[in-house]
Amino acid sequence: MQPTPSNNLPIAEYLSSIAKRDIEGRYICPKADVQTRLAQEIERRTGCSLATLTPDAKELPRMCVSAEPQGFIGETLNAIEKISAALKEEKASNFEMRFVNPQGDPQWWGDQILVGVRYLT
Repeated sequence: MQPTPSNNLPIAEYLSSIAKRDIEGRYICPKADVQTRLAQEIERRTGCSLATLTPDAKELPRMCVSAEPQGFIGETLNAIEKISAALKEEKASNFEMRFVNPQGDPQWWGDQILVGVRYLT
């Protein structure tokens, strides 16, 4: 097992290390620390605070990124950009994020990572 990458790495380098560390079979199954690091990056870019939100929070449209190593980095960077822009546009003050490969769910093949964001204004 590879060591946990430093949260001080630039985001692209961090994602590159995750693409190697969190491989399960053919696909990436990101560990919980990845969700935390991505949320910190969005927090840095938007000025929104990361928080645990109530069920009535607004939700951005869900998206997926590739769990295949060759598509993971670029698609995740693109998702960070889209999420950051949307939170700024909505003038969000707080947000929470979900970044997980639901491979155990029979409706999923494991080839995509679910990205969900809820927010408050």
